[in-house]
Amino acid sequence: MNSFTKQIKKVWLCMVLLVTTIAWQKAAAQCAVPPVGCSTTDLTNYGFNSNTNAATIEYDNFVAGFHSTIVRTSDGSFQVWGEAMASDGVSNVLSPVTINSTNYPALTGIPLKATFGGNNQSQTQAVLLTTTGLFAWGQENRLVSTNITSSNAFQKITVGGKADGLPPGVSPADVKMLFGTNQAIAIVTCSGDVWVLSIPDSFRGNGATGTVDTWSRVTTSQAGFPFLTNIVAVRGSAINSGFMAIKTDGTVWIWGQRVFLGDGTARNEVRRATQMTLPAGAVPKMVGATTNLGFYLLATDGNLYSLGDNSKKQLGDWTTTERRTWVQPRYNSATGPVMNNIKW
Repeated sequence: MNSFTKQIKKVWLCMVLLVTTIAWQKAAAQCAVPPVGCSTTDLTNYGFNSNTNAATIEYDNFVAGFHSTIVRTSDGSFQVWGEAMASDGVSNVLSPVTINSTNYPALTGIPLKATFGGNNQSQTQAVLLTTTGLFAWGQENRLVSTNITSSNAFQKITVGGKADGLPPGVSPADVKMLFGTNQAIAIVTCSGDVWVLSIPDSFRGNGATGTVDTWSRVTTSQAGFPFLTNIVAVRGSAINSGFMAIKTDGTVWIWGQRVFLGDGTARNEVRRATQMTLPAGAVPKMVGATTNLGFYLLATDGNLYSLGDNSKKQLGDWTTTERRTWVQPRYNSATGPVMNNIKW
């Protein structure tokens, strides 16, 4: 190969690299800027590339139900596949399809967020938020009550007389996080409020009041039961478990049917959000929970912690001992190194 040919090859490789970089940056930029939403939204703050800013972590570019998945693509659209995810809410989707008005004729608006709820095979329900409000499809009563839906089919839902299905005073542009689990759905607003639409009353976070077909605003167990405010993320798991929420001040709050506070006390029903005791020095990046009463906290320094029931070894400490204070999962064995280099 002569020197001229080598130079041409170098130029060609540089052009390919430049085009690839521009395309990647363009895709990332599209994904990072939804049509409407909170000013702090950063959809690229996700996965291995995520930073330690809990307020802008994007948990839900990928969401999963029981045999079903929804993914946000690089251009901001959503694709779905899996069990009962067709427009009729019954048929299976065996390869990814875009959520648009062609595949889902009842759709209006631009999709913004999606979530699932369910507990076992053939019992998954999905909810989609668009610029015009909430839509539901799949097995009824798995995420929202049958008082709200009329069939399994993809449909616009009205809640509490509000046509967009959202809580009072909340519009699609106000929704920071949409999180679903079995028979319960939670919304975090841009201003940091938390609303729950739940069939089990203990998940509403308001003293177990309200109904299955109205939104409940979460309150705290503090004197006078003030509203839970300044929240940046909510995760959790229903079926005898509960919700966890990260506050802007780095505290974590929990409520639900059977939860642990992290202070050494036994599992208990907590009907209003109560502050958890965290591992010494831990600043939360992310939280999560499982159906089997496992609660998890990822700290900004990469340390991973677990808490709760451990009968299925779900806490990762190589025992089946219930943990009422935080422990760290370990690599390799019960005496192996703790998991302290975790990104996600």
